[in-house]
Amino acid sequence: MNDIILLAGIMSTPLVWAAQVQALAQSGLEQTRILSIAPPARDSLGAIAEEILAEAPARFALIGHSLGGYVALEIAARGPERLSGLGLLSSSPLADTPEVKAGRAKIIAAAEDGRFEQVAARIIGVLTTPDDLRGPLRAPLEAMAAESGAAAFIAHQTAAMNRSDFTGMLGSIACPTLIMYGSEDPIVPPAGSRLMHKCVTDSQLIDLPKAGHILMLEEPDAVSAALVEFLVDRVADAVVDYG
Repeated sequence: MNDIILLAGIMSTPLVWAAQVQALAQSGLEQTRILSIAPPARDSLGAIAEEILAEAPARFALIGHSLGGYVALEIAARGPERLSGLGLLSSSPLADTPEVKAGRAKIIAAAEDGRFEQVAARIIGVLTTPDDLRGPLRAPLEAMAAESGAAAFIAHQTAAMNRSDFTGMLGSIACPTLIMYGSEDPIVPPAGSRLMHKCVTDSQLIDLPKAGHILMLEEPDAVSAALVEFLVDRVADAVVDYG
């Protein structure tokens, strides 16, 4: 099948997909390149999408988490014929509300003022509470945040804050699409995932009831199994008509 690109979100590195990369490599896709990447540090979805499209193979399956999902929707809008399959995890087609934009503006300003470590710690605190089962997530989240750094954080938050509403283009997505969310997600409301499933004709919706926002780390086995089934059983044999 075509190459697979796994696209991380804000304050994440390719490490966030480690379990899924291993599962895919052992799933009968040995001849398929599996590329785990972080979004380029650009301050608009369009710029991020164009850079990825410029370096990506002619045809590929794209799985995006959070901001990676927003970028995946931008790529689906710009180059739909390039996609053999699409995965949208902990993401949404909706633009930020004024309240969310104001919140992003505050944390961007704090990061620009040299307080990125404090901002990152506060966000990680939201991601890892109140469920004590998420305690082991703290160390890898802190390591990834430190590696990705303030500049990428500022650029990615700006891109997310200024993104357009994708609801109107969802019906034009022709490739098989997997949509996953955690019912306890404190960052991206699950309603966005349900809306995408309603609007994308060839889509599958998976709700992980015990998961929050970082599905790949919280429920690695469930996410890996879902991606393997989707990419091996649906995407590999799909014939997509782009008219």
